[in-house]
Amino acid sequence: MSYSILALVLAAAVLDALQHCLIKSGVDPFARALAVALAGGLIAAPAVMVVGLPDAAALPWLAASVVAGTLYWIALGWAYQSGALAVVFPLSRGLGVMLTAVGSHVLVGEKLSPGQAMVLCAILAGLALVTFGMRPKNRLTLTTLIPSLCLGIVIGTFTLIDVIGVRVSGSALQYCLALYLGNAVGVGIFAAIRHGPRLARIRPDALPGIIASAGLSIAAYAMILFGFAHAPAALVAAVAEASIAFAALLGFVLLREPTRVSHSIGVLVIAAGVVMLRLGV
Repeated sequence: MSYSILALVLAAAVLDALQHCLIKSGVDPFARALAVALAGGLIAAPAVMVVGLPDAAALPWLAASVVAGTLYWIALGWAYQSGALAVVFPLSRGLGVMLTAVGSHVLVGEKLSPGQAMVLCAILAGLALVTFGMRPKNRLTLTTLIPSLCLGIVIGTFTLIDVIGVRVSGSALQYCLALYLGNAVGVGIFAAIRHGPRLARIRPDALPGIIASAGLSIAAYAMILFGFAHAPAALVAAVAEASIAFAALLGFVLLREPTRVSHSIGVLVIAAGVVMLRLGV
């Protein structure tokens, strides 16, 4: 991997963590997450008209990913409504990668080496440290732990779907933009049925942050796609997971989320373990 691609993917990891920080910083993170999904669709719509839709072979996978993606934005808002950024982000990402590894082993037949099994155990230990290592004010209780676990399950699910969908789509960019547009439709239907008044209460001065968060999300993924096109996918994915550490840092610096040494160690263990899994260690 060249230094320019490395810098680009690291920048994407920072943007990804920053857009999650923007969602969590709102008065109502649940409504804000739904609004970001809708804004992402508004940004993606004109781009889809320019680049077109992915190949027909990808449409069943795209449809499944839209369902999972809709659940992702709902679970994301639900998790941030009750949990700190420095806990929810590493917990859900670490769990998502673990489920992807286990799912690939069970469903696709990819074998886990003894080293990978040990890494999974290390990630489990890191997840425990992150979950219970925060100060009491921000520590997850069983009630607030459930949304983060659901978010991790959704992340693992749509990752497995997109691994196949992108490969048969003909264009990762077309697939990505169509996915953002489809997610906006799914979230829009859900919001209209269940949370229309809640979205209507979003203050106009919050709209720039919502649009910025949606733009950062699309930009980060586009930068990672560029990395995939010009460097080994495993290396790009491993570097992109630096967002786990960046999110924890932003939670501490920008959101003033108190932390402990045990929590910080857990974040680093998860980040290192995820990178090792991505590299096939």
